[in-house]
Amino acid sequence: MKKNKDALVIGLALFALFFGAGNLIFPPFLGMAAGKQWVLGFIIYFIFDIGLALVGIYAITKNGGKLEGVTDKIGKTPALIISIILVICIGPAFVIPRTAATTFEMLVNTNVVSQSSNIIFSIIYFGIVVLLSIRPSKVIDIVGKLLTPILFAGLTFLIVYGIAKPLGPISDVAMIDSVVKEGVTTGYQTMDVFGGLVLAGIIIESVVAKGYKDKRSQSKVTVRACIVASVLLLFVYGGLTFLGATASTKFGLDIDRTSLLVAVTNGLLGRLGSLALSLIVSVACLTTAIGLTSSCANYFEELTKGKVTYKVLVILSTVISFLIANLGLNKIIAIAAPILNLTYPIVLTMIALSLSSKHKNKFVNYGAVFGAFLISFLSVINSFGIDIEFIKSLPLFEYELHWIIPAILGGVIGGMFGEFLKAGRSDDSKKKVKAN
Repeated sequence: MKKNKDALVIGLALFALFFGAGNLIFPPFLGMAAGKQWVLGFIIYFIFDIGLALVGIYAITKNGGKLEGVTDKIGKTPALIISIILVICIGPAFVIPRTAATTFEMLVNTNVVSQSSNIIFSIIYFGIVVLLSIRPSKVIDIVGKLLTPILFAGLTFLIVYGIAKPLGPISDVAMIDSVVKEGVTTGYQTMDVFGGLVLAGIIIESVVAKGYKDKRSQSKVTVRACIVASVLLLFVYGGLTFLGATASTKFGLDIDRTSLLVAVTNGLLGRLGSLALSLIVSVACLTTAIGLTSSCANYFEELTKGKVTYKVLVILSTVISFLIANLGLNKIIAIAAPILNLTYPIVLTMIALSLSSKHKNKFVNYGAVFGAFLISFLSVINSFGIDIEFIKSLPLFEYELHWIIPAILGGVIGGMFGEFLKAGRSDDSKKKVKAN
């Protein structure tokens, strides 16, 4: 009984961590683009977003409760590089600027601010981020805890209302060539897998604080908490994807993601409803930005062993976020795409390897990660217009999953190489014994 209660509490906390306001813009656009295939698109999206993020948290639980337990499978230096990339991605490179860009565009779409005021808005937005990150305040925790249930309640009402009175008929024809590929790449864009790995320590600390000291009991509670979070996120993201599908005969791919969310809300609840949602999402984005800025600064202060102070790192992170945010949401998403297409396969391969404790051959890890990296790297080059024909002939290429088989083959070849080296060392040892 105690485990179930603790799992519920931790599951709600986990839901709040993943329930980023910025992520609300992706499911409706996916639903609109997929039309009557929205269910398939959503299932793939959910797997590559929350599904794999929760698997990543479980992997960290199984490997000592720290990010290094997963990334160290490929050696300390590569692991450090990957960890830094993860933190930068969910920090000043993409997620923090995306919160500002999402907030600005939502307020523009509800006529709260003008399009020409982006610089002034950014100065105010990131000024608040700096102020409350350098001097952490309990106000942010209180606002965050208050906003999550309000936002969830508001979205629940919006979704239920949209199911009862759909915005329009769902298009029979998808606007995109591959709904599966769109689901995969949309899952990448949320970066919840990265966030899950970086923030997993918070969840594990909560589990330990409730008295679960051994790995087995920690895993059980964590799995149950993940189920709680999954059910809630399944409802919210599934509902938003459906709402987007009901707008598939009203809008085209030329509408941006934020405008679509506002348009759907406005169509269902009117201007007052869309204005209320925009304001709630805006403050939620701000609290997310503050939390991530603080977390990133803490990480790099620890990494540099205090040589670069927390205050300096907060300011540096904010300046970078400010510059990127003013590129606009669509450009941020476009810039992120090739970087995520390169790093996600590597990270997912490491998660898969960390879940297997049957092999002790480190060359399996090296080979698998190299296989995933090589194909992902060539794919990114191919996406820039430099044709690499054999990439296109790989299985699952049309779904953006063509790195999986090369990763497996790389692991097998690496394992064989490792066994060959082991056998060679064994023969050398035997010869030395005989010589003595």
